[in-house]
Amino acid sequence: MPDTSSSSIHTTMVAPGALGVKAIGRLDSMRTCNIRRETNLQHDITSPKRVLVDAFKPEYRAGPGIGYLSGLRLRRKDLDLKEGQTP
Repeated sequence: MPDTSSSSIHTTMVAPGALGVKAIGRLDSMRTCNIRRETNLQHDITSPKRVLVDAFKPEYRAGPGIGYLSGLRLRRKDLDLKEGQTP
């Protein structure tokens, strides 16, 4: 029987300069790529100073999902360093 579960990402500016990210569904190897792509697109469009992540909604987190969540943090640190701030 095929796996019919899905994943989605919801992003919104929750405050000036703060992007809220909520991942819902499964964060596994088949679905995380699209979630990561959409999050990166929204991050590039909004250029937030902070990213607030709701990591409690996914029903399942495999290695790629954990990598996605930690990648959000690393991307923020990379931007801080580019802006001359300490992480």
